[in-house]
Amino acid sequence: MAAAIETTQDNPKSPEEDKTVSLPKDDLSILLKDYKEYLAYQVAEAARQQLVSWAKWIIGVIALLITILGVKTYIDVQSKINEAIQQQLVIAQGKTKEALDNFTTETNAALTKLKTETELVKTEADQAGALISEQITQVRAKYTLFLGVLPGNVPQTIPGLTRLI
Repeated sequence: MAAAIETTQDNPKSPEEDKTVSLPKDDLSILLKDYKEYLAYQVAEAARQQLVSWAKWIIGVIALLITILGVKTYIDVQSKINEAIQQQLVIAQGKTKEALDNFTTETNAALTKLKTETELVKTEADQAGALISEQITQVRAKYTLFLGVLPGNVPQTIPGLTRLI
């Protein structure tokens, strides 16, 4: 190419001629071949850029869908967990109520039985006290019958034989 440019000091060039470069005609085929390869490269690069931008857009949409589905799935899982917890709480509350009802029933039955047994023991104690009082009266009467009077040192009641429950 350098040989293609002619510069002579004898022939001064105008400013327009100074800007142009003249090439030999036999080098034009090489330049056109290189230019075609350059254009093919540019077209391929533009197509690649377009595919990359489309891929980014498609991947973005897919990522957005996955995110939306992931959030929906997370919310669904959380709601199912909450529902399961509520169901278990209802079951536990039912079992607790049943246990409390059973405890109340058993406690009331035990208290009724205790009250019945206490009444029975009180009745037996009252009968025993009445029997002891009757026996004391009989002993006094026999003692008075034999001796005529009660000695002064005989207590009116026998300690330990009378008691209140």
